[in-house]
Amino acid sequence: MIELIEKFQFEKIKAFSFDAEKIEKLIKENEELIKKANELDNKIYKQKIEINELIKIINSYKNKIKENKYEKNIIVYAGDPYLTLTQILDSIFFNNKILLIYDEYMYATNDLIIKLFNEYLLGNKKEKYIESISQITPEIITALNMINITIDVYGDTSINQELINTDFHPYKNYIFYSDGEKYEKLKEVIFAYAEEMNYEIEIIYEENIYAVINVVNNSEADSFIVLSDNEEKNKIINELVENKKIYINKNPFN
Repeated sequence: MIELIEKFQFEKIKAFSFDAEKIEKLIKENEELIKKANELDNKIYKQKIEINELIKIINSYKNKIKENKYEKNIIVYAGDPYLTLTQILDSIFFNNKILLIYDEYMYATNDLIIKLFNEYLLGNKKEKYIESISQITPEIITALNMINITIDVYGDTSINQELINTDFHPYKNYIFYSDGEKYEKLKEVIFAYAEEMNYEIEIIYEENIYAVINVVNNSEADSFIVLSDNEEKNKIINELVENKKIYINKNPFN
């Protein structure tokens, strides 16, 4: 694994064309395999992968603007298969070689998606562009800190703090505020689900609503969960919180 990281920064890449129709066909032809892999993962993680959502992600590239960039990207993330697909599609679309590093989350689904795309590329007489490591160990962190490539970290702020040269991207991580004891049981449910799904939740301990909003607007989280029946507070939150998805007394995990 360490050798893979060390070698990765020196490998050359070649350009090739992106064909959304062929990629969509690849997913549809392997729908049953993806469902079976997802069922295997669901015994532990319970994240249902919808084929229609995978197709939507593929279709979003049909109107994407092509850029002339040829790079090598290392991505560290929790292992959400939707993000796995997005990174692979970016790799193909922008001609980037990628190394995906995640911590065993949804292993069967991720492993299958990665294998399908590498077989697809090799079948079209293209080299293997997608490498992966399904563990994040102290040795992996050390190896990443010794190479001269900026590491893209998605959603995992704790891993981001351990790495030296990173570009952090919020992804399904949340900042949380609750203003009453009546929400304790619901809060426990939210935190238990987030832990099971490898989502991160940052808790706000401020009481003043403007102090709360200041913390939220300076947070790297991409979503804000609010449990409150104070209509005035909720109105202020909706008006002043910036660049966050806001879930006031709603399920943030749909």
